[in-house]
Amino acid sequence: QLQQGETARVIGANVDFTWVVIEYRGQQGWLATYLLDVSGDRRTVPIITPPPTPTPRPPTATPTPQPIADIVIVSATPARFTVGVPFTISVTVRNQGVLNAGPFAIAANFPPDSVFSAVNLPGLSAGQQTVVNLTGTFTSGTTGSFNVVIVADLNNEVDEGIGEDNNDDYNFAYFVDRPILNAGTLTMGPGSVLNLEGVGIDDVTWNGAGTDLVFITPPPGSGMYIMTGINDINSVTYDMIDPLLATTTSLNVALLPNAYIGIVTAEGNRGVIHVDSVVAGGLITLTYRVYSP
Repeated sequence: QLQQGETARVIGANVDFTWVVIEYRGQQGWLATYLLDVSGDRRTVPIITPPPTPTPRPPTATPTPQPIADIVIVSATPARFTVGVPFTISVTVRNQGVLNAGPFAIAANFPPDSVFSAVNLPGLSAGQQTVVNLTGTFTSGTTGSFNVVIVADLNNEVDEGIGEDNNDDYNFAYFVDRPILNAGTLTMGPGSVLNLEGVGIDDVTWNGAGTDLVFITPPPGSGMYIMTGINDINSVTYDMIDPLLATTTSLNVALLPNAYIGIVTAEGNRGVIHVDSVVAGGLITLTYRVYSP
């Protein structure tokens, strides 16, 4: 490479002298004259035919993807289960590839009890989907919200190419809860009472002035409290209701709009109340749920 300020002997040029051949460090090379200061009698420089422009190599062909099957989980329902009650989850599985799939299995290991459930499928045609059932029973009594990956093609029996990477992409969110003893919605005027179990001892009253939700003569261990961090009554589960916090016997109307109230009833059962609407001195509407012991 000829550096700025260096000189070299011109030993040839093309016809119009737009390119010259120089001798540099024992080698010859072509340079464009617009980059150079050329001195001397150009008529003495022999004409040299420049080498032909190299033929560009043809572009490398993009490999054609090989046709494959691709097993994915599309959906799973329902998403709420009861302790001690056998569950069935309907799972929609799809072959989104272009080849038919042979036998494969889908499975999941459901917390909190590590309930393993699997089902074998004989195959699935390209572009088709089917519904299979995963079954089991939660028995530990633990409640709450949980997540599990439902795995497509559990044992990698189907050749899916890069599609193997999405076999564990489907995350299923669900709730496990205790059996419900009673549930409902009630609109109360001042002086009205609510029996959460529907039988036995009345629990709370909307007082005569319509200013306070009051526990009616709570026995030891009963009471209520405002729950925090809740935005949907259906997200509340049994273990979220803390009896140690249920010590309040009266809640003023100022605390009640859209409130979620944890309660231990006069019979000692845990429950949750949502204040759907409330007007001081007027009506209050409550949605509630009480659990079996």
